Amino acid sequence: MLKGIGKYEYLLGEAQRRAEGIEGEDSLKEAKKLKLGDVDPTTETKPASPDPIVWMKMARLEDLLLYKNTELRAAGIIIGSGWAYKMKKHRLMDYNNEIPFEKQVPAGFHDPSEDKFDKAQKTMVEEKRRDWQERDDRKADTEENKVRYFLN
Repeated sequence: MLKGIGKYEYLLGEAQRRAEGIEGEDSLKEAKKLKLGDVDPTTETKPASPDPIVWMKMARLEDLLLYKNTELRAAGIIIGSGWAYKMKKHRLMDYNNEIPFEKQVPAGFHDPSEDKFDKAQKTMVEEKRRDWQERDDRKADTEENKVRYFLN
């Protein structure tokens, strides 16, 4: 049994069919079609028409996401669990997580934790900077030349 709007539509269809003298179910569908200038009485039962502004916003958002992912992929950062991520993880090095050309130090006979560093030895090993040494040598030469000049 039909209830509510469905029953109302059915009764309207029957009345319209009787008024026009149309017989059969196929002709009932033709009778229900709107004619030019008629207003549809049951617009709430039809699906909503797409809003062009919403569609434009959605298209812009999709373009922005596509552009963002392209830029990240070009930079070598692939986000997600998609096909590209799996392929990259499978065959390429991830520079964000790994150090390239890293060699682990092999375990040897000498334990470096026992080493002690003496600061006094460091000063003996280090030399004076060459430009400082040259400056001091020139200063000494000019003083020697002054003494020689006055002695002669």
